[in-house]
Amino acid sequence: AAVILSGDPIVVAQVLMPVRRLAANTPEAVASAIMERLGKMGEGRLTEPAVMEAAATAAPSRLLGRSWEDLPHWMPQARVALAATLAAMGTLSDELEVRRSELLARLAGDGLYAVRRAAYRAFQECAPDHFVRLLGSWSVATRLGGEGVRRRAAEASGWLATRVTVGPIPALEWDPE
Repeated sequence: AAVILSGDPIVVAQVLMPVRRLAANTPEAVASAIMERLGKMGEGRLTEPAVMEAAATAAPSRLLGRSWEDLPHWMPQARVALAATLAAMGTLSDELEVRRSELLARLAGDGLYAVRRAAYRAFQECAPDHFVRLLGSWSVATRLGGEGVRRRAAEASGWLATRVTVGPIPALEWDPE
């Protein structure tokens, strides 16, 4: 746990390799250290995919249960890596699945295309039904700024595995925006 908290990123990545194999059997002190290290990414100076992957395997409920208020401060590369980590988490309980979809929706609304693209890809991999529902809700946005949300829905619809032929998503082809 001490190495995870204060070690060099290369050393931490090596230490976390066997920790990821422990998954749910990870000692509490180590899981807490992983989550604390993950919180340092909110300072905007770190991108440590190994820490995200370890958090996803050792403490998935704690990872998904974070407030994520610091997410806008994460480096773009870290947000991209987070989306990939979320996709790799596999099957989750219904509660955690909802939390993952909420976090992916936040990433899908990011201001940088690379982050949105990673979120779209992750959404399609792990929660395609939630992804279609999200895009359906975005495609009918009419409030002030709704045109931007509809543009994002059109952009994201290219990542759907199957073409949607009914509902609001196909209507985006004729949207004036």
